[in-house]
Amino acid sequence: MSLLKPIYKFWLTPRDTASISVCRIMVGFVSILKALHVLRDAPSMYGAVNPMVAAATAREVWPGAHLCLFNLTNDPSMIEFLATAVPVLHLLAAIFVMVGFKTNLSLLVLITTASSLSFRNLMVVTGADCYQITTLSILLFSRCGGRYSIDYWLAKRRGEFYRTWSLPVFEYLIRVQLFLLYASAAAVKIMRPIWQEGLALYYVFRQKNFQLFPLPPFFFEPWMSKVFSYMTLILETAWALLLWFKPIRYALLASAFVFHLGMHFTLNIPLFQPFVISTLVCFIDPKDVRKVERAIVAWINRTCRNGTACGGSKGAVSG
Repeated sequence: MSLLKPIYKFWLTPRDTASISVCRIMVGFVSILKALHVLRDAPSMYGAVNPMVAAATAREVWPGAHLCLFNLTNDPSMIEFLATAVPVLHLLAAIFVMVGFKTNLSLLVLITTASSLSFRNLMVVTGADCYQITTLSILLFSRCGGRYSIDYWLAKRRGEFYRTWSLPVFEYLIRVQLFLLYASAAAVKIMRPIWQEGLALYYVFRQKNFQLFPLPPFFFEPWMSKVFSYMTLILETAWALLLWFKPIRYALLASAFVFHLGMHFTLNIPLFQPFVISTLVCFIDPKDVRKVERAIVAWINRTCRNGTACGGSKGAVSG
C-alpha cells in the first residue's frame, strides 16, 4: 500500500483547474487562427470541384470509418456546402472553446470539425492538425472550463456551485504527450548522421520554402548551423527528461517558450509551435497561475480605484 501512495497522490489528488483552463484558452486562440487561415481557401481545399482533393480523402487512401462529416454524403452540391460550413463551424467552436462557453460541447464540435477537415484532404494535413486533435481530445475529458470561462462566470452569477478542481489525470496526459513529442524527436535526430555532424539545420536554413521571413546572414554560417543543431538536440533531450523536476522546471519552460517562438518566426511550419506552446502551460503549478491571476486582479483594482478607468463608477474586480 505504501508503494501505491505516491502514485495515488500524483495522479488522483484533486487540484485546481487553473493551469488546464489557461491551456484551453491558448489552444482555442490558436485554433481560431487556424480556422481563419483555412477559411480563405476552403472551397478549393475541401470542395468537390478539385479532383486532387477527391483522390486525397481518407476514404480513398484509408478505407474504413473516419470522424469526417464529408463522408456522410456523395452529393457534390452538399460537399460544396460542407466545404464552407465546416470551417465556419470550426471557427465558431474555437471561439466558444477559448471563452469557455458550453465548453465540453464546443470541444466536441471543434474535434469533429478539425477531424473532418483533416480526413477530407490529407495533402494539407500537418503536424499541427494532429497535435491539435490529440490535445482537444484530452481537454474534452478534463475540467478545462473550471476557471476563466463564461460557464464559470454564469454559474457564479446565478449563485450556483461550480467545481474549480478536478483530478489531474488529463493535465498529466498532456504532459506525457509533450514528453513523447520531445523524446521521439530527440531519439530520431540522434540516430541520424546529419544531426550527429551538426549539418541538419545548415540545409534547412537554405530551403526557401522553410523560411517564414528572410534570415540574417549569420544563420548560413556552418559554425552557426552546428551550434543550432547541437543546441536543438540538447534542449529536446533536456525537456523530455528534466521538465518533471520542479527546481529547474520553470527555467526549462522559459527556454522551450523562446525556442518554439523562435522556430515559429523562423521556419514555415504553420501553427505547430503555437500549439506546443499552449500545452506547455500544463507544466505550470496551478498555485502559481492563481498568483498571477491575483496580481492581475490587484492591478486592475488599483487602476479602477479612482473610478475613472472603469466607466466612472467605483468598484472592484473579484477573483
